[in-house]
Amino acid sequence: MMMLLVTVCKILILMAITYSSSCHGKEKETSQWSRKDGTDEKANSPWIDPDTPDDVRTIFSYPVLNISEDTKRGFDLVFSDEFEVDGRTMNDGRDPRWTALHSDDLTNNPLHWYSHDAVTTHDGVLDIKLDVHPETFTYWQQAENVTREQESLNKTHHSVNVTKEFRSGMIQSWNKFCFTGGIIEMSAKLPGDSKTGGLWPASK
Repeated sequence: MMMLLVTVCKILILMAITYSSSCHGKEKETSQWSRKDGTDEKANSPWIDPDTPDDVRTIFSYPVLNISEDTKRGFDLVFSDEFEVDGRTMNDGRDPRWTALHSDDLTNNPLHWYSHDAVTTHDGVLDIKLDVHPETFTYWQQAENVTREQESLNKTHHSVNVTKEFRSGMIQSWNKFCFTGGIIEMSAKLPGDSKTGGLWPASK
């Protein structure tokens, strides 16, 4: 049985100016993070994992080109996940940060489908598994050479079964956490030979 595994150790998102707590929320300037009692609201944000070390919560970037008018900029952490809690369930509606998709993938005619069962957390990592696990999906497809009689009977479509051989996983923060720009850092281990180039060097 073939199985590939992607291990994600942590995900960090850092921003320079704005922070949005939800897709429908109002953005806040960094100067607006002080509470009335003087404490820093951003430092206590529920989007920042308490297990994230303090020394990585602020980083600095520098302009790459001398012609750039940008100067040294500080970026403050607004979202992080260390995946330290074992056995997190990321089924739809079960996790405040992520949703693990459970559906067919309709982009680029792929050979896989997404299952929330392919996403797990343990020992401080997020595992996304790809294995052989066929699943059949039924779709309605428009029929060719439809006659007027078929149109009158509303029989312009027929069902088509599509089988995807590989099960994979995807997590997303859609409609939970949105951001307008900044820096994203991720520590991950991809399958395949570490000396083979490519974003997904698992073909060897």
